[in-house]
Order: sequence, then structure tokens, then C-alpha cells
Amino acid sequence: MEVTKPDAARLESSHRWPFFLPDGKHFLYLAANFSGQFDKNVILLGALDSSEKRTIVSSDSNPAYAEPGYLLYRRDNALVAQRFDPKTCALTGEPRAISDEVQYFPQTDLALFGVAGKEALVTQTGRGADKSQLTWFNRNGGTTGAIGTPGAFANPSISQDGRRLAFEQTDRDGRHIDIWIHELATNGTTRFTLGLVARR
Repeated sequence: MEVTKPDAARLESSHRWPFFLPDGKHFLYLAANFSGQFDKNVILLGALDSSEKRTIVSSDSNPAYAEPGYLLYRRDNALVAQRFDPKTCALTGEPRAISDEVQYFPQTDLALFGVAGKEALVTQTGRGADKSQLTWFNRNGGTTGAIGTPGAFANPSISQDGRRLAFEQTDRDGRHIDIWIHELATNGTTRFTLGLVARR
């Protein structure tokens, strides 16, 4: 049975990461927008026994409720906690930053954290952990040099004449992927005009 349905008029592309409140009927979830207007992403309140749909707060990640009354979500690149009444489903006060080191996957709008009870919060750190380095290796497995600086690279491919290297590189916002061509002889790099949007 379909419980929620994305609203195209509100630029909702997907509903994801549901989290049930203590009453077992109401739940929080992320209404994600993949049109490029990421400021439209919001956490919504839904219910199993009605078509209720209420905006709780702007966020770009999964929500979680923690006793004795806090909503955890991601804002301004940090995991925050804000007072939340599970009976009225209302936020009060200002959000307080917990950590800006929580691993976040912008392609799926997922921050890696979980809560249980009043005292348990688990997070996976990893800001910048997705970086890699394009590196030359010899036939014995030893490194002989590197190309450029560390970044978020994928799918490197050398041209048949051995003069060019093509690879994908993810932008700093983590939401867009571009194809780059590196001229190995001159050590120059050019970005393709073709941009690929990371699909989620």
C-alpha cells in the first residue's frame, strides 16, 4: 500500500528514510528534490492512518527522533539536534550542532547516524574520506608518481596512444559529476563541457 506520494508541484522527486515516532503511527521522512534546487528538501510528518502531510523543517538528510524529545537531522553540513515534541510534532528552540564530521552521501541524501533510547547515538565519521589519488604503478606494484591532487575520482581510462587520461570527478557539493581529460605529456587538465548529474 502506498503511504506517501511525491508532490511534483513541490518539486518532490522521492520520499525516503522514514523514521517512526513513539506512537507507532506517525513517522518522519525526507522529501528529496533532485531538480538541482536542493534547498527545497524538507523533512515531512506522515501518518499511517491518514493522508496527513506536514512540513517539519528544511534538511538535506534522513531524520531521527531521540528521547527525551529531540529531532536529529543535517543542517549547514552538520548533524544537529533540536527540541521536538512527539505528541504535537512541533519543534522548539534553536538547533544545536552535534558534529560536522558525520559521513554524508549527497547522491542519496543520507547521513550515517543512528539513535536508540535516551543515551545512544552512533555516527560514522568520514568527512573527506571519499577522496582518492590518481597514481601510476609499475609492474611490480610499486608507485612511480601521481597525477594532480587528491579528489573524488572514478573510472579512469587511458587513450590508446597513451597520451590522454579520461576520468570522472565529483564536484565539491557531491551532486554533480564531470568528465575530465588529462594531457599526460603536458600535465594539463581540461574539463569536458558535458556534465553528468549524479542520479540517486
